[in-house]
Amino acid sequence: MPTIVSIEGGIGVGKSTALAALKATRPDLHFLDEPVEAWEEAGLLAAVYDGRLTAGAFQLSALMSRAGGLLAALRDHRVVVAERSPWSDAFVFAKANLEGHELAAYELAHDALMKAMPAGLVWCQVHLIAPVKVLQARMAVRGRQAEAGISDAYMKRLEALHGVLRHSTEATTTTVIDATMEAAEVAAQLAAAVEEVC
Repeated sequence: MPTIVSIEGGIGVGKSTALAALKATRPDLHFLDEPVEAWEEAGLLAAVYDGRLTAGAFQLSALMSRAGGLLAALRDHRVVVAERSPWSDAFVFAKANLEGHELAAYELAHDALMKAMPAGLVWCQVHLIAPVKVLQARMAVRGRQAEAGISDAYMKRLEALHGVLRHSTEATTTTVIDATMEAAEVAAQLAAAVEEVC
């Protein structure tokens, strides 16, 4: 049965760090990183944050760049562990950034993508959570130029929308991990959560 375990959480919560630890111990899984580097190399993150690219154009690009990798990974017939997912793309980031016709266009594309997913797809979501102030401190240390102007209000909006996503009835299972713990403990809890589903 095709299975996706998505690692969800706010910007700076530690998804990449926890996934790196999991990759070292679970080569049997198919890992799918969020295509942030591709977005940065194309200048999309900086352009959307400073207003040169519309939020709608960015969200559609983000959805499709994520979807292409996900559909290819599902053909591999291994459990896919993905940094974020089409569900968080739609229910968190599209809802936070789009409205009106831009949101309608996005939802049309998202619905078409979801219809292309394999029948019987199992979606298990694992949420890493931490207070907005912790996320902002981590973002400052990470030093991504494109993230420098992200507002408190936007971070709080993402936090609220992730809360809604955690209660999605589309998910087969939902696990929540306190990401304020030491990175090794977060990674251990992530490994245990993944072990339960595969």
